[in-house]
Amino acid sequence: MGKPVERQNHSLSFFILAALIAICTGWAFYEEFLGRRPWKYYQQHVFDLEKEKASTDLDYYRRQLDSGEIKVVLDPSKPDQKTTVAGAEKQLAAIDQALAKERGEIEKIRSELKDAEIENSDADIKVKLLRSEDDGLFYRFQNAEHEEALANARSAKLRAEGKSSEAEAAHRAAEEHRKVREEVERERAHKAEEIRNAEAAAEKAARKLAEIDGRLKSKVGARDRLKAAIDAAKDPVITAKSTLEAAARKGSELTQYWLTSYDNSVDRCQNCHALVDKCGYSRPHEVLVALAVPNAKPEDVLAKYCVNPDTLASYQATAAEVCALEFDRPASEKGQIAQGRCFAGDERARVSEFLHNYCGPEAAPVRLLHDKGIKAGCIAGAGLQTLANYVEDIGKRGACSLEIKPEGDTCLEGAKHDQSPPP
Repeated sequence: MGKPVERQNHSLSFFILAALIAICTGWAFYEEFLGRRPWKYYQQHVFDLEKEKASTDLDYYRRQLDSGEIKVVLDPSKPDQKTTVAGAEKQLAAIDQALAKERGEIEKIRSELKDAEIENSDADIKVKLLRSEDDGLFYRFQNAEHEEALANARSAKLRAEGKSSEAEAAHRAAEEHRKVREEVERERAHKAEEIRNAEAAAEKAARKLAEIDGRLKSKVGARDRLKAAIDAAKDPVITAKSTLEAAARKGSELTQYWLTSYDNSVDRCQNCHALVDKCGYSRPHEVLVALAVPNAKPEDVLAKYCVNPDTLASYQATAAEVCALEFDRPASEKGQIAQGRCFAGDERARVSEFLHNYCGPEAAPVRLLHDKGIKAGCIAGAGLQTLANYVEDIGKRGACSLEIKPEGDTCLEGAKHDQSPPP
């Protein structure tokens, strides 16, 4: 006989069972939150693209602002008279300094303006209230007039039928309605007088408000117009900053759309394809094709595809460099080249996608890379260096060892010569 149960050691068995339970639990959590939720990765990639685009736009508008390319129209009636935002802010500071001497008088006018606005609002409300009361009286007048006419008609009909007592009763009812009608007419006449007086008071209050507002504008009108113009000039920067902040706050979430007008089903496609209906994420080639259409206006293309001029210039420069590249077809068919480099597998797909984005599906290098009859995409010489500048890891190209200085002929982030900020 074996050992009694109470003397047997099952530690190893329990350990193995516990380990299996832990592994199964871990696997279940992984599958539930990661393995079976690939849309989270797609969505995060989309959010990263949104942040990248918003950051690029913000940098562009800040450069425009700092370089003075964003102008402020000082006088709307003279659109040709423009200045930089910095210059406008200096003018605004000078105006504020001059107005500081009249602060007491300006505050007094503002207080008068507030009282006048309340008085004007009360007068306007009173006119509306009296007109509403007159509408009620008019309803009573119409009702009494209608009932009087009906009673008179009924009285005449009953008299014609020889029903004198009933006709007399109808006549008395008509007289009662006539009295009500006449009373309402008198009330409406009195109400009309009240309305005329209230309208006169409202007009007086409006003139008083306009006079005080005119006095205030004569003091601060130029300052307010200049401040509004500066705010309008800075609006692209503020909007881009708000967009970037909103994109940074986004996190993965599952959104469902109930297609009640289609087949009453639930759609989740937009959780992965989150940018399908958003402007600004088209392929560069699509933007360049739209720009190449006869009589196309660059400003319209920029607005339609939601790209800034710097981004468009980058698209054009990149396409001009990479779309003219020539791959070595014989070497590509063999899958090897003596001097150069061949792109195969995932690397080939990545290069093909890059060229497709900038050159379109019909470009010669894209057709070659899509050709299943060749083993790899091989390229040599200056073309390889040009392509490597775009598709090769920046660390391998030595970009991480660049020395950045506050002076030089080439500047970062598209800044012009001698406009880069100090380190």
